[in-house]
Amino acid sequence: MSCGNATCASFSAHPHGSSANPWLWTVLCLWRARARQRARLAALPPHLLADIGVDRLEADREASKPFWRA
Repeated sequence: MSCGNATCASFSAHPHGSSANPWLWTVLCLWRARARQRARLAALPPHLLADIGVDRLEADREASKPFWRA
C-alpha cells in the first residue's frame, strides 16, 4: 500500500479501485503519515528542534503518541 501525497489525495488511486471505501483509505493514509512524521520528529537533533521551537521533551512526548491519536 502506498500512501504518498499523490496517492492519498486521489481516491481513484486506491489499489482496489473506486469500489473501495474512500473513508477507510483516507484514515489509513493519515495514520501512516502520522507515524512517519513522529518517527522523523524523534530523530531530529537538538539544533533542528530549537529551529522549530520545540524542546526534546515536547518532541519525545509527541513522538510517543500512538499513530491513531491526533
